[in-house]
Amino acid sequence: MRALDYLRKPVSRRRLEEALERISAAVEAAEHQPVEANGRRPPSPPGGENEMIAVSGARAGSTRLINRGTILYVQSHGDFVRIVTDDGRYLLRTTLGEIERRWEPLHFVRVHRQYVANLARATELRPLLGGTAELAFGNGHAIPVARRHVADLSRRLGV
Repeated sequence: MRALDYLRKPVSRRRLEEALERISAAVEAAEHQPVEANGRRPPSPPGGENEMIAVSGARAGSTRLINRGTILYVQSHGDFVRIVTDDGRYLLRTTLGEIERRWEPLHFVRVHRQYVANLARATELRPLLGGTAELAFGNGHAIPVARRHVADLSRRLGV
């Protein structure tokens, strides 16, 4: 067994959340990994749509785990990002660029300077005047798509 992460004092909230994220990803990956003939599981990188993400809970100081597959979109919000799911909004101390970089292989795409969308949860791309668009989700949520991202997004969606 090898270490997944380490924390050094003083521990910041952001570093603790990152460590929890890595641990939950590794546990999830291990549960879904096939077993080889020798009884060992082959190594694989952590992550995936079923990865649990540690976010700030509704009560001060609490942490809530949410499944990445339930995320509709991520919005920049000061020094944090706001994660929007079907059942709520949560804050995570990271940058939108970091979310885009780490989650891009999992169908999360930058659609606007303030938004990264989960294309697996999107239901409709609505063109608007001026070359912009709107990306809609099944529950009535919609986010803007910047003009420079419309062509790439249409291509990705096969439109």
